[in-house]
Amino acid sequence: MLRVLTCGLLAPCCLLAQLQLFLLAGTAERPATASLDLGVVQTGDLLETGFRIRNPGPAPLTLQTLSVGGVGFLLVRNFQVPTTLGAGAALDFLVRFQPTASGAYSASLVVNSQTTLLRAVAQPGATVSLEQGGARTVLTAGATVDFGSVDRRSRLQRRFLLENQTPAPLSLEVAVSGTAFRGPLGLTSPVVLPLGNSVSFDVSFEPQATGPQNGTLRVNQRTFQLQGTGLEPPFAIPQIILPSSAARSGQQVKLAVRLASPSPVSGSGDIEMYFTPGVPAARNDPAVLFLASGSRFMRFTVDQGTEGALFNGRSEIEFQTGTTAGVIDFVAQWGDQTARASLAIAPEPVVIDSTRVVRALSGLEVQFTGFDNARSASQLAFTFFDQSGRAVDPGRIGLDAAAEFRRYFDSSELGGAFALRAVFPVTGDVAQISAVEVEITSSLGTTQPGRIRF
Repeated sequence: MLRVLTCGLLAPCCLLAQLQLFLLAGTAERPATASLDLGVVQTGDLLETGFRIRNPGPAPLTLQTLSVGGVGFLLVRNFQVPTTLGAGAALDFLVRFQPTASGAYSASLVVNSQTTLLRAVAQPGATVSLEQGGARTVLTAGATVDFGSVDRRSRLQRRFLLENQTPAPLSLEVAVSGTAFRGPLGLTSPVVLPLGNSVSFDVSFEPQATGPQNGTLRVNQRTFQLQGTGLEPPFAIPQIILPSSAARSGQQVKLAVRLASPSPVSGSGDIEMYFTPGVPAARNDPAVLFLASGSRFMRFTVDQGTEGALFNGRSEIEFQTGTTAGVIDFVAQWGDQTARASLAIAPEPVVIDSTRVVRALSGLEVQFTGFDNARSASQLAFTFFDQSGRAVDPGRIGLDAAAEFRRYFDSSELGGAFALRAVFPVTGDVAQISAVEVEITSSLGTTQPGRIRF
């Protein structure tokens, strides 16, 4: 009898296996007791508490009932009831408490045949609102206020409003935290807010770094999340400053870079020059370059708050125009901004830079250097003069040098620059010849550098 009775008592125990209820704190769980205090919340705010239902047994169990009953309480779940939980399986849900008036609240949380008493307290609190674009948005605790994107070292302010809609005066502690946020501006904390009164204050977003920034607004025990993004300030538009007058070949010209407005940041940029010959079959002239770098590239710096670029501390930089007609293009890069400018080098008659005459026992040697930026020199002429200024026979000596010039320019890597040496045998006393006049003719005209004495 006793053994049968014992078996009869054990059988019902196997049927009593039931689901377990846990209270969640982050990812940790602790068994829920018969009565739970959820905490304190201010009127109008939201308090959410996480729960977990777990099947601890080796066999599936069915969740038949899941409900919460009580003013201000709401059940939030993402599954249907009834539902079956396998061995060891779990389901999570939330109980949301949002009171509309102050006082003590309670509710019954029912999980199948288990009932847990939930308690919470609502305290009188100020209504916190965000004013933006003429509209007012009431904020609940934990709400996020987005300040958007703001240039680094700039600022953007948002206005908040505190209202006392409770039946008694309120004492409010207001604080703002976060390296990129400052406030409360226009409000001294703590503030006593009488019944029916309101007060406003500003919070300023002042990012000193780029990227997402976070902060917190605290009103008594309630917190509101602040967020914004710091951006690198936009670069001011650069401008390349070239001489107002036309440039010619064989010159050294000054160039400057200026910004359309004072730069909000310090930084560096660069300028590069490109040359396009205007003469058919001409090669790229190597003499077109910046003197300081000996190349077609230069870096510059700009100090915060200034408009002028500096090239190694100088406000201007010099470049050579070369000895070939064409167009010099400049491209300045400053951050994400680009500026372009062009300088046209027009074709012109041959330019003679230097001349020299050497006497020998039986002749004269005339040397001169110059450039022909159109590469079209063709005719040469020489006239010698004696001590009294009379032309020496045979007078003007002409020479067709078109083929020689063409052959030279076709093989030259020096742009339009050239050096010429002409030798003249002399019959008689070489010492009696004291001067020479030279003419060189191109498609652009004839160049006569004047009488050369020796």
